[in-house]
Formats: sequence, C-alpha cells, structure tokens
Amino acid sequence: MSHGAKPNDPRALVERLHATPHRLVYAFAGAGAKVLYWLHDVPGSSRTVLEAADRYHPSSLRDALDGAADGSASGGVAGALAAVSHRRAQQLTVGDDEATPTFGVGVAAALTTDRQRRGEDRAHIASRDVLGTSGLTLRFEKGAWSRHDQETLVSRWALTEMARSSGLMGPFQPATQAGVVVEPWFTPSEVYRTFLDDPQALLVLNTTGHVAEAREPQETTAWVSGSFHPMHEGHRLLAARAEAHLGRKVGYELALKNAEKAETDALEGRRRAQQAWGDRPVALSHAALFHVKAERFPGAVFVVGVDTARRVLDPSFYGGEDAMASSLARIQALGCRFLVAGRYAEGSFRTLADLAVPEVWSPLFEALPDFRKDLSSTEVRAGWS
Repeated sequence: MSHGAKPNDPRALVERLHATPHRLVYAFAGAGAKVLYWLHDVPGSSRTVLEAADRYHPSSLRDALDGAADGSASGGVAGALAAVSHRRAQQLTVGDDEATPTFGVGVAAALTTDRQRRGEDRAHIASRDVLGTSGLTLRFEKGAWSRHDQETLVSRWALTEMARSSGLMGPFQPATQAGVVVEPWFTPSEVYRTFLDDPQALLVLNTTGHVAEAREPQETTAWVSGSFHPMHEGHRLLAARAEAHLGRKVGYELALKNAEKAETDALEGRRRAQQAWGDRPVALSHAALFHVKAERFPGAVFVVGVDTARRVLDPSFYGGEDAMASSLARIQALGCRFLVAGRYAEGSFRTLADLAVPEVWSPLFEALPDFRKDLSSTEVRAGWS
C-alpha cells in the first residue's frame, strides 16, 4: 500500500541553498538520489555541489570507506560517508581563488525492495563539518510506504540536512508523517567537545568554518554580540557599518549562555555558528556577561543594540548595583567598550541618547551614527509560523 505522502516542492529551499557560500560533497547508498536531481534542477548547483557519488554496490561502498563498511545501512556508515565526503570537499577546494566553507553529506539506507529482506526499512542521513556530525535516522513502518514515497522522504530530509549545514534556519523540514519515526542525533567533533566541556573556553572559527589560526583572533577586534536565532540582514548590515565606522575588523560573538535566555545546546550552537561561515569570523563562548567576554577579548569593541546596552546598565542582571559597578569597571580596565546601534521596539526607534547612562560609565558607550534596520530575530521567527 502506498502511504501517499507528497512533500512540498523543494525548489524554493534549493534556491536558498544555492544562494549560500557553502559547498558540499555528497555520497549516498540505497536512497537519496532524488535530492541530487532537485539540486541540479535549479540553476546555480555549481555553487553548491562539488561532487556526488552513488555507492550502491557493496564493493563501491567499501572502496569509499577504505574497506571499513560492512554493507549494512547504519548511522555509522552514513557518518563515515559524511566524513569522507567532508575530507574530499576540502581537497577539491584547496586551489580555489576564494576559500569557502565546505561540508560532507552521507546517506545509508535499506528501503522497500522487490525481494525478501529481513530487518526494518530505514535510512540514516549524516552531515559532517569541523564542529561534528549531525544527522537523523528514519524508521519506516513495514508495508505503510511505497519505495517511491520512501525515496522522496529520505531525499527531502537529506535536503534539510544540507540546508541546515549551509547556515539556513527555519521550519523547512518535512512535516511529521504517520508510519515513520524520525530520530535526530549529533556527535560533536573533538575540537567542539573540548570547547563544550570547558566553561572558560573560547572557540574562534574563521570565515571558512575552520578553527582560526593563532593570529586571526587578534586581527578581529570588534564583535557583534548576539544569539543569532536566526542571523539576518540586520546583523550583517550592522557588522558592515560598524567595521566602516571603527576601522576595525568585525566578527560575530555567540555565547551559548545568555543572561536572560535559555542556554543554547551543542547542536543548536553549531547551527547558529554555521550562519556566519562565508561572511565573517564567529567566536563561540560560554560568557553570559560582558565583563567575562571582555576577559576573552581584551581591548575589543562590542557592537550591540540599544536594548542590550540597556540590560548592560540594569543592576537586576548582576544581582545589584555593586555587582554591576564591578562588572563595568572590569570592562573598562580591560580596555573594552560598546558601540550601540539604535533599534525599533515597542512602537518607537530608540538610540543610546534614550538611555540614562551614568556619567561615570559614559566613556564605555558610543552611538553608531546613521544606522537603522527595523528587523529582529523575533520577527523573523514569527514569520516562520
């Protein structure tokens, strides 16, 4: 019996994917061919697809994985294909004139067939980059899905993983379907795990999504701080305007802990960081308060919206006036300060001039002139629904 599930036309998502700077190598075994058709059916696939391989025969799969594959459709095989694809993507782009972020995607599946086969119908999809391997497992109810519909759903989820790994955010994944269980998973890389396990750690990634070399963090001396859920045109314009105003290189600073928001988990932190790749460096930290950020980046300028500046001057975020004064004094002693952009909120456009900044702390704050972009992450998320 055919389940009859028909996903929405994926062309709109593919167009968004082609517009990102991210590029990929794709290897699939047992399912996932349709996503390759979708990618090539929309103009611009040469900006996204570096290489693709159908590893259908067991010998082809073993060759791809240096003999390590046992022929089973498992998450381990999908993850190994993604890792091999990521290495291949890096090799292919070594001599390119402009470095771009790359990742690898692997699919290993065992779907409905025309012969007797033991075991469940299943598919495993994985995506690999420098921060780790994310993916999901699809488990199909026997007899509830045709091969055609299974292939379509596997390809749609593979496209979702590609989009997420390209820094796209939003509710573009397939809708929940009867007769299939979707199990997401994530394995951080060693460098990301080391960062996650150390509350004092700082992880700076360059524009290609790789760990920055020792000199690179020192070259970036101003940071747009935010949760970037999602990163939008306003953030990018703010970074560009701040860079022009300051005459300094500007990156993005993403703290997994926030003074007033829920902590960002490892997978979500990776997805938000991926949004910056191909644009600017991004620094990951666990620093919820700015005096801790200043300790990570002495001498830095933190580029913030006026709403964030208001919170910096709010004693309730510190536990009292004395704690706030101690925090601001520490920021000042470390040579850091704030560049404050105006924001539209609650029916009016507000700037640094609308804040009651105590005179003793006024040297810490500078207004970014002639900047306005009436867009917020909250509004973008509201549009998702």
